[in-house]
Amino acid sequence: GKNKLEIYSCDNAFSLLHTQEYTAIDKIAISPLQNRLIFASFAQEHVQGYEHTQAFIQFQEFTGEKLTDLQKKNLNKADQVDAIWSPDGLNCFVWSQSAFDNTGKSYYGEHQLHLFNISNKLFKQIPTYEGPIHDLIWNPNSQDFIVISGFMPSGTVFFDKNLNAKYEFGKNHRNVIKWSNLSRFALIAGFGNLAGDIDIWDTFLTKKVGTCKANSTASCSWSPDSRRFVTAVLTPRLRVDNELKIWKHNGQLLNLSLIHI
Repeated sequence: GKNKLEIYSCDNAFSLLHTQEYTAIDKIAISPLQNRLIFASFAQEHVQGYEHTQAFIQFQEFTGEKLTDLQKKNLNKADQVDAIWSPDGLNCFVWSQSAFDNTGKSYYGEHQLHLFNISNKLFKQIPTYEGPIHDLIWNPNSQDFIVISGFMPSGTVFFDKNLNAKYEFGKNHRNVIKWSNLSRFALIAGFGNLAGDIDIWDTFLTKKVGTCKANSTASCSWSPDSRRFVTAVLTPRLRVDNELKIWKHNGQLLNLSLIHI
């Protein structure tokens, strides 16, 4: 079947500006760029019997009268696709995954990561370690990003937006990145089925400023002033020993609150 996209004005009239039909689209991700409507639309690979549809992603801009194509790329081995825009809306990660690894090396399937830039319209592959991509995050200032990838112990790399590797954090059992709101500190942790070890880095100096451990963490986030962060053990991940911990940016524990249900 066909998918239909309708674009409306945001004024009081809420009038229909444009309609576009697509043969196969699974998701749309809109750029947060101000004063321009740019979006990624993408389809995952679908296999039904002997029929196979090609995964792809396309970037388009609505200029007020029509949709203009910026870039379209076919994606190989992509039965899951995600588009993650930078906060300024000028660059977009394209993270594609397949459930199976034909080489038999990975339980997690195969992963690929690309970057699209709307200014030069280049679509480039981001180098990653062999194995799955665990997490990736944009610096809130949109100038850099960090990727965790590879078989455990995984590797964590700090890139600029031109794909130059600025710093390698080394190989550890890590799978989560949380960047503080004011861009300075990044928390690199091993949560989920990992032990809960946390490293806190000053990304301005590329220097580790603290470590701590928060077992069974299900939620983690920075305070708005980037001086503290919180970790939480929550139901249903763990139905006993639920707790909330507040930490200083250097890993010093400030407060522990036990949650009784």
